[in-house]
Amino acid sequence: MTYLRNDVIFVFDFSHQYDYLREQADYYSDCSFIHGTNAYCSDEAANELKAEVSKALSSVCQIDAKTEEARDEAIKALTYGIHFIDSGNYHYMSLFFLERIETDFNLLLIDNHTDMNENAFGDILSCGNWVRKALFCLPHLKTVYMLGVKKQYFQEMKDMLISDGELIENPEDEKEQKFTLECRTGNLRKKILYITSSDQILEKIKKDTPLYISLDKDALSDHYAITDWDQGEMTIDELGIFMKELNQNSIINIIGLDICGDTKEGSSLNCNINKKILSFISNQ
Repeated sequence: MTYLRNDVIFVFDFSHQYDYLREQADYYSDCSFIHGTNAYCSDEAANELKAEVSKALSSVCQIDAKTEEARDEAIKALTYGIHFIDSGNYHYMSLFFLERIETDFNLLLIDNHTDMNENAFGDILSCGNWVRKALFCLPHLKTVYMLGVKKQYFQEMKDMLISDGELIENPEDEKEQKFTLECRTGNLRKKILYITSSDQILEKIKKDTPLYISLDKDALSDHYAITDWDQGEMTIDELGIFMKELNQNSIINIIGLDICGDTKEGSSLNCNINKKILSFISNQ
């Protein structure tokens, strides 16, 4: 059974570029007034954004709970739906959804980058380190599948993890680029699996573990989208076939999807791509 509510859309708008989604959205949040959010997220901004996420989910959820406390707990665990989170500078928003998941799950990252950078400026959350924080801080996250990531960036990530002593001594499968990460806290072991094509993920993904999908459109060629970051080589047709197959697979439990990679410079092109993505996951 698929748990993704592809008929529920949340919009978190940091730069006023989602006007075309206002009517379609079940919840629209103007996040432009929150300071300390661009690329790096301050602790104060993180608290405000987490509250906004809770407000968004509670606004559309019908939960049968006998007490307000029980209802709050139920809402806290919800991630379902499609979340538009603006440009790649705000990709760290994904972490605020993943934190809510209270069962073991896997993450599918579709991105041109690993978002596994080492922490900069102390321990501040950023668009470049949120996957790293998720792996190290979320005990329920077991595996990250990386699709669309530039091979150079994946190798740089691997070298960094080896240098920091965070990969186990004998990687699980060097040939398939599947590695086990040993987190410093709690001796937790997490897996990172590099996927070179969308065909592979349907074969390698664990069917018995819920899946959250995080899509940055910089995985697409600049022929199909314009983003704030360097871009990959994926075509919209490749993404479409994959998303449709994934969404129609009755034994993969998809528990949420977020989409970023928008920019005002490419607003018209990105608007069309977002509409196509919605059609992919709406089985239209």
